[in-house]
Amino acid sequence: MVNQYGVATCQCPHSCAPVVTPVCGTDKVTYESRCHLEKEACVMQKSITVAFVGSCGKW
Repeated sequence: MVNQYGVATCQCPHSCAPVVTPVCGTDKVTYESRCHLEKEACVMQKSITVAFVGSCGKW
């Protein structure tokens, strides 16, 4: 998105589809889905990516 000053800005997703496909983030937290991980990373302004699909467990 570009604001009124012509500067590109990011907008975090407001919601995610009600699909539960757990992913483990590089922060060792299990998220309901990739969307939930990306939303949290955006809101918290952190660099979190998917470490692997599935629950983090005792990783």
